[in-house]
Amino acid sequence: MDSANSAEADQPGPAPNDSDNETVAPSYIPYQQNDRFVARPKLADRLDRLIRYNNQHQRVALCGPGGSGKTQLALDYALRRYSAGGCAVFWISAENETTFHRDYSAIAAVLGLDVQKLSLGEMVAVVKAGIQFQPKWFLAVDYVNNLEMFGLSNPKNEHEPQQKQEPESPGLQKVTNTWRRIWGKDSSQSEVGDEDKSSDIPLGPRLREGDGSMELQISFPSSPGGTILLISRHRDIVGTLVSPVAVGEMSFGEGTELLTRVMHPKHEDDDSTRPLLSVLQQHPLAICQAGPYLRETDTGISYLTQAIAESKEWRDDLRAISQGWRMSIDHIKTENELAYGILHAVSFLDPMKIQYEVIREAATICHNHRHGKAEPPDATKVRQALKRLEDFHLLIPHSKSEDSQTYELPRLLQEGIRHRPVYWNQIHPSSSTDNITGESESTQDLEPSVYALSALKTIKNRFPDYTEPSWELYKESETIFPDGIRVAEYASVPGGQTAAETLLANMSNYAYQRGIASRSQV
Repeated sequence: MDSANSAEADQPGPAPNDSDNETVAPSYIPYQQNDRFVARPKLADRLDRLIRYNNQHQRVALCGPGGSGKTQLALDYALRRYSAGGCAVFWISAENETTFHRDYSAIAAVLGLDVQKLSLGEMVAVVKAGIQFQPKWFLAVDYVNNLEMFGLSNPKNEHEPQQKQEPESPGLQKVTNTWRRIWGKDSSQSEVGDEDKSSDIPLGPRLREGDGSMELQISFPSSPGGTILLISRHRDIVGTLVSPVAVGEMSFGEGTELLTRVMHPKHEDDDSTRPLLSVLQQHPLAICQAGPYLRETDTGISYLTQAIAESKEWRDDLRAISQGWRMSIDHIKTENELAYGILHAVSFLDPMKIQYEVIREAATICHNHRHGKAEPPDATKVRQALKRLEDFHLLIPHSKSEDSQTYELPRLLQEGIRHRPVYWNQIHPSSSTDNITGESESTQDLEPSVYALSALKTIKNRFPDYTEPSWELYKESETIFPDGIRVAEYASVPGGQTAAETLLANMSNYAYQRGIASRSQV
């Protein structure tokens, strides 16, 4: 290649559209562009300069605190990269191995790969090869936050209380411990004999022998012309393997523009905006929580500014965000009881892809807990409740398709709802965590354990019950499997053991038939 062509191939940023190339590159991006997205030119420019459009394999990372806008920046880049043409674009969640495989399965469908009869380990290998076959490809890996999954130690959060659950029955405890081993949640030795170990399928990111570094090649593709963008809260995840881009607070101009968009049409440019953005620490998620509250209520900017400034929070980094969503949730509680129950029940699920059908089931179960056998809410009431949660930016719709509507619960909101000391103590009464928020426990209507039980029953009811292999059941199970892993942790809440046993039995049947675990493991 001559020097002119070489220089052209090494230009930063998305490549220009190639009008001569009529082939449309495949893509899997499970998000739509956020109509409230505010461009952050400095960060976008740095990302464009780090990702060179050439034939080298590249790894870059967006690192920053939760809610700082990393995912939106990555989504903006992915959409720009795909629009430029000539590059296949894919997106996966690495929150855990179940989300990893769920998204790999979706990519298989996009690539036209027949993986129906393959085990998950074989499916991963086939999808990796399919991605690497693309001349140019870009893979965004979101939620790379579980450092233990990548061979590093998770930093201890001194603010978060340690979970202490009631003792489980011996049978249930054995089942749940097996699942924790399979999914890397328990460091104890496997009970599987040597004769079964050869059938274990290595899943998810693994370590190189000896050096403890991240073995990206094992689970992620690696080929010339490919780019991997990691999205993580922890700068430690990158080490020397990737080039990091630090994502922090917005500039005042960017924060003002975002506040204007989320408050529309109520926003007025006055002197009170700057103090509000200051107490919000110009944090994107905090602004996205404050704006809808101001828009949907009669609260003035000055009042909200003072309330946030004077609030107490169990984690300082959540103060600006939590006060906004706490006031929004209190408003929802008085206005729409069903919306309030839905929000708290789904906080125990995978926050990224909450299916409408799951929400509908959760709404019915929450209604039954409160009103007994009264007639459950119909679809209209559920949609109305969801609309109010959307209005306050508490649930974010991902798809407009009626058949596959999914929602996202912002992860920091999920953490705040589930891990407030008052909330935690009611789920785990044996925990000894001080209530430093000053929040009265009497303000809670239903015990949080009821919402945990609602989530557990919801997934138990939705998870297929089958004994024979079926591709249609596989697809349905694969979608909801991450939720099953989550809610099984709450088997010890009052009334949860029977539901957990049924759910884990069905999950075991699926796992064996799909090749996730050997028969002796399940």
